[in-house]
Amino acid sequence: MEMLAISGIGVYQNNMSLLPMALGQNTLPDFYNRTLQSEPEIIYDASENVPDLVVYFLGGNDYISQMGHLPTDSEFMKANEDFWLEIFETYGE
Repeated sequence: MEMLAISGIGVYQNNMSLLPMALGQNTLPDFYNRTLQSEPEIIYDASENVPDLVVYFLGGNDYISQMGHLPTDSEFMKANEDFWLEIFETYGE
């Protein structure tokens, strides 16, 4: 079993992403293919462990106000669609 979980992360924007001490601008899709969160050049080999099921629970952190900036429905849906497409490309449908 593999799990990717980062507190406060979003698919479009992160909780408190505008604050320098927080996660910054990298969202979960930026970390998705990494073996280690802190090492972007070490890519996870998805062919070694193909899951039977992918559970995706994102969205709450995207809608925590970023000094008044909330994603539009189309921005949020586009970010979700792009991430799902990346998952399907990685593991197949």
